[in-house]
Amino acid sequence: MPQISFPFDSGAGASITEQQWSKMAQHWLNTGIIKNELNDLHVFADATGMQVKVSPGVAWIKGHYYESTEYVVLPIAAADSVNPRIDRVILRLDWTNNNIQLAVLQGVPAASPIAPALAQNSARWEIALAQIRVNANVPTIVQGTETDERKYTWESAYPGDLKSSGWTKLPNGLILQWGFLDLTGLTANSWVSRQINFPVTFPAQCFNVFTDMYASAGAYGQANNGNALKHAFTAYVKPESAGNATVVWFAIGI
Repeated sequence: MPQISFPFDSGAGASITEQQWSKMAQHWLNTGIIKNELNDLHVFADATGMQVKVSPGVAWIKGHYYESTEYVVLPIAAADSVNPRIDRVILRLDWTNNNIQLAVLQGVPAASPIAPALAQNSARWEIALAQIRVNANVPTIVQGTETDERKYTWESAYPGDLKSSGWTKLPNGLILQWGFLDLTGLTANSWVSRQINFPVTFPAQCFNVFTDMYASAGAYGQANNGNALKHAFTAYVKPESAGNATVVWFAIGI
């Protein structure tokens, strides 16, 4: 059938499969954590044993919705007596069992351990939430052994691809512009500012600029803006950890 359309109340598009729904829904959001819903599925250790905890949160994986409304405790296997290892806390979409569940992928002890690979195939699709370093002979998992790996869906809320910039004019005359800026070599908890030029100059004025950021290893940070002119604005970024960050921005004006 060269032409397919759905869903409808009747006709050929009235009875569709899970695969068809997923195929359609994948265009609604990128796979990842839905930011600012509950507590963002944050993984943390608190020295209460060989375990980590995952805060409530919401995720979207390949067109499927996931929600956890309570803190979930995940056991961590006993430490090796000689070498450290890196485990990975994940969310797993399982098309065979028709569910999405939190899980821990156990790494292999080694002098220089690496995180276990994610399965991303036709049977299951795993996304990483955090890496957990399990040092040799430890009786408990302590704070600071986690490396945040969360990726968010929010980037798809901006028109176009994340790694692009552009603009459009609405029928009512409003002009929308968007873009990104990659920053490297940032210092933790230190503000840095950069001027960002709009793809086109607003003929009259820029009303407002909305900014957000994501940092290396999924670290948190702050992104603000100021001095919005008709042709440019200044972005201010303060990451919580050293490394690289990307500022994503959205501007509106006339």
